[in-house]
Amino acid sequence: MGEFDGVLSRLSGMSTEEKNEICARLRKRIIETVNRTGGHLASNLGVVELTVGLYSVLDPFKDKVIWDVGHQCYAHKLLTGRDDAFDTLRQKDGISGFPVSAESPADAFDAGHSSTSLSAAVGFSRARKLTGESYRICAVIGDGAFGSGMVFEALNDAGQMTDNITVVLNDNGMSISPNVGAMHRYLIKLRTGRKYIKAKGRVKRALDKMSGFGRFVARNMERVKRFMRSAVVPEGEIFQEMGWKYFGPIDGHDVNAVIDAVQKAELIGGPVIIHAITQKGKGYAPAEDNPSSYHGVSPASNTACTSIDTESRSFSKCLGNTLCRLGENNDRIVAVCAAMVGGTGLSPFADRFPERYFDVGIAEEHAVTMSAAMAKAGLKPFICLYSTFSQRAYDQILHDIAIPGNAAVLCLDRGGASGHDGRTHQGIYDLSFMNTMPGFIIAAPADLFEFESMVELAAETDHPFAIRYPAKLPPSASSEGLASLFGADNDKRLVKTGKGVLIHTPSDEMNVRVVFISLGTMVYEALGASEKIERAGYGTVVFNARFMKPIDREQITDLLRKYHESIVVTCEDGIRSGGFGEQIIAIAAEEGLDADRIIVTGFPDEGIEHGSIAELYKKYGLDSDSLAEKCFKKISGRSEK
Repeated sequence: MGEFDGVLSRLSGMSTEEKNEICARLRKRIIETVNRTGGHLASNLGVVELTVGLYSVLDPFKDKVIWDVGHQCYAHKLLTGRDDAFDTLRQKDGISGFPVSAESPADAFDAGHSSTSLSAAVGFSRARKLTGESYRICAVIGDGAFGSGMVFEALNDAGQMTDNITVVLNDNGMSISPNVGAMHRYLIKLRTGRKYIKAKGRVKRALDKMSGFGRFVARNMERVKRFMRSAVVPEGEIFQEMGWKYFGPIDGHDVNAVIDAVQKAELIGGPVIIHAITQKGKGYAPAEDNPSSYHGVSPASNTACTSIDTESRSFSKCLGNTLCRLGENNDRIVAVCAAMVGGTGLSPFADRFPERYFDVGIAEEHAVTMSAAMAKAGLKPFICLYSTFSQRAYDQILHDIAIPGNAAVLCLDRGGASGHDGRTHQGIYDLSFMNTMPGFIIAAPADLFEFESMVELAAETDHPFAIRYPAKLPPSASSEGLASLFGADNDKRLVKTGKGVLIHTPSDEMNVRVVFISLGTMVYEALGASEKIERAGYGTVVFNARFMKPIDREQITDLLRKYHESIVVTCEDGIRSGGFGEQIIAIAAEEGLDADRIIVTGFPDEGIEHGSIAELYKKYGLDSDSLAEKCFKKISGRSEK
């Protein structure tokens, strides 16, 4: 039986001391587990009391409690029956680090990207009305996510409703990186609401002592209050003007204050915003002192995931350093990110060229269209987004960059399998959806040298350009990447638009049984499989395509023709549907060559669950052992014919 089994049903009847004890135990369990398994630490520590307070009033199995982003749901999971499984957090076949409705009926809405909770709350509200069901609705959203355009769309829509919706604005003053923007500054003003409360009290006491005019003013107190709110500290006018009632700010670490606020929201009725002030990393000194770094911790460690990977294997760090170097001689280069300055490696550029660095907050759509206009005006914007978040700006990439041909550069970080963050964060869709963008050049480096060369190439190219890359070089690659294979062969090292490079041929050309055509860092799995196959006595060829668009049709066609009896294996760290491998099949068909011998490897058309990247590669047949085994089976099958 788990430590927290049965706690949820007893919360409402517990004393304050008992609830505080539960909070201490939850916090201890989260720290111990996350330091072992890895995961989101600071964000979860900041909402422990908030969760206990909410669930003293609401029942997550009956009511709809929607956790925005979802990376603050660990206390929620512990209280809703996943205590025994909590040690498997983010591990293969274990529980997810985000809300997953298939995992528990207490997870009202699947979430992994920010700013969706208010729209979901409005949807549940309208469904409740049409179906005649009875449940309470509460969305918990952070102040960083609150600046997103999607939130304003939901606020605007719900403001015309009279249905009961409670939104808890969890305000800790930051998202992953420190928050930016006008909403952030507005919330800072609201956090000082005590000034307004004290000023209102002083004015009321003064009016009580006055006759005549004082009573007249008292009768018109609402007008005075509105004046005071705008003159002293605004008390949520922006929300009230949009049809929402505003309550707060309250102390989000005071369980009783949270309970009182939620109960009052129910009594008030309609759409209500509860503004709760919390501290990210609460109760764990390292996370309190450095909440940005301790947003996540590495598995099996007690150390933070630093904003910029200091290892020489980091693509993000390489990007920051390369842009700084290029920016010294090209003042047209600007860098844009969406609340991920550290994660995308832009901190050095932001420090060196603050006037040319733009963090727009959690607003990928805005980042892309703004950058398109910058490119139209003659600048060279590098838009640095995590692959999984770039999906939110599909329309803007197509409509504002691709179709008009604005020469912006899209840097897609964390491309490929994301590992332990699971299906909402897998960066496996980018190659397929970017391939639909007219006029785009799409590059995928296999090592840091290629990446640096592609960044340089993009800076000088007058076309839309996308570079897709993982966080780091894979463990199977040396820190030099492919450089050791090329030696002093500068022709092979040189990156040219739309041109790949042959990186391995056998000594016996007549014995080639397998041709690997690979994109990006999957080339290392291809090389590993090649080595295993050649140990069995079969020759192999390995081709590094470098570009998905324009694809090196000439060299690939030559390989398909030259080795027309060989098995061809395409390797990509993305979904097969609409991906790189399907392009190779199309080339073979168009050239009248046998496409049946082509094995397309990649991820299937389904949600990819969490696990280490190595485990996911093994599960879906992308690791070198699996690739070699596919080839041996195919060779055996062809030999029997």
